[in-house]
Amino acid sequence: MNSRWRNFPPGLKEIIDGLDEDASSFESFMNKVFSETMPSSFFPAVFKQNEQEQHHKKKQEKLDYQVFDLHDFVIVQIPIKGNAQEREARFFHTSSQLTVEGIPNKGDRHVIRLPALVQHKKTKAKIKDNLLEISMRKVQDYCFTHIDVRWN
Repeated sequence: MNSRWRNFPPGLKEIIDGLDEDASSFESFMNKVFSETMPSSFFPAVFKQNEQEQHHKKKQEKLDYQVFDLHDFVIVQIPIKGNAQEREARFFHTSSQLTVEGIPNKGDRHVIRLPALVQHKKTKAKIKDNLLEISMRKVQDYCFTHIDVRWN
């Protein structure tokens, strides 16, 4: 396997090994490769998007949060600073991720991966002592499915 890496540019194996498993890091990696190896006239939309992403990443502050995986619930706790406005903050979730907009700064958008699948309904949120706590009920799927096995 190591002999195959000799055909690639130096350092590429380390970059690929360092990629996260999500598609966004691969996409940003490919955009970086294109921007470094091809003239910008070939892919003007890609280069404009890269510049916008880099500018946005510099401005966006990291979100401080904790995720707890309990038996029946997934709980996300986010400290709320005094400058956060309730009308500017918005929260959404799917069965696998929580999206937070407007915290800690206006215009920020953060996606938090959840450790387990949660139900779309029955989500509750409360703020106490400048700590936002969002509790989401886990999906409880205890149905058994019979699996047919063919014996040769």
